[in-house]
Amino acid sequence: MLAYMVFMSSLRSVSAYTANQTYQGWINYFKYASIHGKLKNLDGWLRNRIRYCIWTDWKKPERKRKNLIRLGVNLEDAYAWSRSRKGGWAIAHLRSKLSHH
Repeated sequence: MLAYMVFMSSLRSVSAYTANQTYQGWINYFKYASIHGKLKNLDGWLRNRIRYCIWTDWKKPERKRKNLIRLGVNLEDAYAWSRSRKGGWAIAHLRSKLSHH
């Protein structure tokens, strides 16, 4: 568990490329252990973090709306999400839940 916590803390301030290298290294480190569930949770967390970073890069509501439409979100949802008062992390979680259906 301690190694998992160290790994999670090491990912908080790295680029996507470095995160991927770190991720692969930890997979090799744990490949003989049964941590499939933890890796699945980690994968979900990483995907949400990437969504959050993209969301914060878009900054303005109009840019968020246009980019969501480009990604295939319908007009009403794109408008509602781009004007939402929820933070980027909440929007990333919302998007991840909708993409699984």
